[in-house]
Amino acid sequence: MRMVGWLKRFSYNCRRQNQGQNLRGAVTVEELVVAENMVWRLVQEESFTSDSDDRLQELRPFNDDFGLIRVKTRISERNDQVSFTMPIVLPHGHPVVERMMRDYHVKNGHAGALTLAAQMRERFWILKSQRITRSVVKNCVTCRRHSGKICQTFNVLTWNHLLSLNRKCRMALFLKFAESIMPGLWNYAMDLKFG
Repeated sequence: MRMVGWLKRFSYNCRRQNQGQNLRGAVTVEELVVAENMVWRLVQEESFTSDSDDRLQELRPFNDDFGLIRVKTRISERNDQVSFTMPIVLPHGHPVVERMMRDYHVKNGHAGALTLAAQMRERFWILKSQRITRSVVKNCVTCRRHSGKICQTFNVLTWNHLLSLNRKCRMALFLKFAESIMPGLWNYAMDLKFG
């Protein structure tokens, strides 16, 4: 979103170059909000044909002042932020939405699917959100690495088991163990025995 804000500022400065009204400094919050609204409007235009799209019929959608499709939720009468009471509708398969979910996943400390869905629902109404949140968490390399299964442990030879083996087996096991500590011992022992 910050990159889109910089691009919008660049285009503004190019248009106002001769008038001396160039914007300078860091991108302001207002510019970021405008850039974010522009991105979500483009995503909605690519994904939905209109407000009367079949996927939106049950949701009672409406267009806000910025041209974004929003949903009236059950808590719309509550005194809270507009983004919470009337979230922006987003499609589930769009690459920008998936990228945003990956960013939210990482920013929230590699949160699980339910936590990620709850964080997203504070601002957005994503169609088929459970599917996309599970896929984001499942495809996260860091989460996969930390949720790996424990390797199967091999049975350790007990002292009683070693004593029950015959003399040649015990000697071979001892020499193989000693080989790991002192390389070349096995070859030396075989040379003494057969050499």
